[in-house]
Parts: sequence; structure tokens; C-alpha cells
Amino acid sequence: MDKLIHVALSSLRQAEISQRVVAANLANAETVGYRADNDRSFTSVYLNQAGGGTEPRVFATTGEQTINTEAGAVTMTGRDLDVAVDGDGYLLIQTADGTPALSRRGDLRVSAAGVLENAGGLPILGDGGPIQVPPNRSISIGSDGTVRVTPIDAPEDQPPVVVGRLGLVATPAAGVKRRADGHIAAADDSTPPFDPAMKIVSGALEKSNVNSVQVLTGMVELSRMYEAQTKLLKIATTLDEAGASLMRMPD
Repeated sequence: MDKLIHVALSSLRQAEISQRVVAANLANAETVGYRADNDRSFTSVYLNQAGGGTEPRVFATTGEQTINTEAGAVTMTGRDLDVAVDGDGYLLIQTADGTPALSRRGDLRVSAAGVLENAGGLPILGDGGPIQVPPNRSISIGSDGTVRVTPIDAPEDQPPVVVGRLGLVATPAAGVKRRADGHIAAADDSTPPFDPAMKIVSGALEKSNVNSVQVLTGMVELSRMYEAQTKLLKIATTLDEAGASLMRMPD
């Protein structure tokens, strides 16, 4: 009985972990530039205690969490501050705790403080830190990530002024991982250097690479598996009660 209960509980715990991954992907199906987490694969772990003491049993466990790095569909918007990373790379952003992270989100805007940030409110890093944008009549971002503005008080014939360049980095050689705060970072926790060869597509946005149909199908499968393991626990309870009844001495 102990064997059945512990194996079922192991499977329930792993199914719950996978359900959290699937739910996070579904919640970000419409988030610009979001890269989905791959569904964790289930593996079996055989337990056979040396020297005896417990019966051999097989527990369920999940593999390491990985990120789907396939690019999402790119749509043209025509908006000056919309950008999509061209190729396999990332924008460097500053997270809430001040550390840099990687992002494909390109729906940019200028904050009230004059900082270039994405729609999530996170500053875009440039050569000298967050890019400061002065009050202007117009703003544009070139294919190399150079940000140019025409100051409000500039003469009509004055060419745009360069105020910074987007921090574009190539995919780290060590790969990428999902941080605890949900942002993407290099697998070895290093900060990739700016790559001058990286380009962007101006006036365009990359959609999330979440496959909604696949995610919903996975959610249904996990729910069925969870239900099956719950039934096993109920069966174990019934068998335990029946065994206890047989062992009970009559009055």
C-alpha cells in the first residue's frame, strides 16, 4: 500500500509542475516577443535501497526546464518605436532588481522620465546604460539599433541626433534559461557583450511563439493524468480500509 501511495503522489507532484509551465505559456500567448517554456519530459527513477529495508519502486520525475527558442511570427505595424530582432539574438533590458536580462519584446515607448523602455516598463540598455530620450519632434530607430531624434527646439533643417543604440546581443554560446523572476538570461549567468552585427526590423513586432492549440492539448492531457493518479490514491485508501477491517478483532 505504501508503495502505491508514494508512487502516485510522486506522479501528482510532477504533473502539477508541468501544469504550472503550461499555464504560464497560455497566459503569455499574446505577449509580444515571449518565448515559451518547453513542456518538461517525464522520466522514471528506479529506487532500490542498498541492503534492503524497502521494496524496489519506480518514481516519476521531470527533466530540466528548457526554453523554446524558435522565433515567433513577425508582423509589420509601421510604428516608429516597434522593433523586432532580426535573427537569433536579444535586446538587453534592465530588470526591476537592476540586473540585465535578455528579451525579444520590441514594443518600445518613452517613459515620462525620458527613458526608452518596453511596454512592460523595463528600460532598454545601451552602451552607457538605459537610453535617455530628450523631448523631440520625431524619433526613429535604424536597422542597426541606432536611436535618432529631432529635438523640439532644433531648426527645421537640422538632421536627427543620435541619442543611443539598442543593446543587441547574440544568443549566448552557453544557451539561455528562465530566471526565477520569469526573465531570460544566459545559462551561465553571464551578460553577453553587445554584438554590432545584430540587426532589427523597424516598424515590426515579433509575436509570442506559444502554440495555443498545443498548449491547450497538453493541459487536457495533464488534467487526465492528474485525475488518474487521484483515483489511484482513492483505490489505495479503499484497500487500506478493507485490510484494516479484516485485521480487526471481533468483539
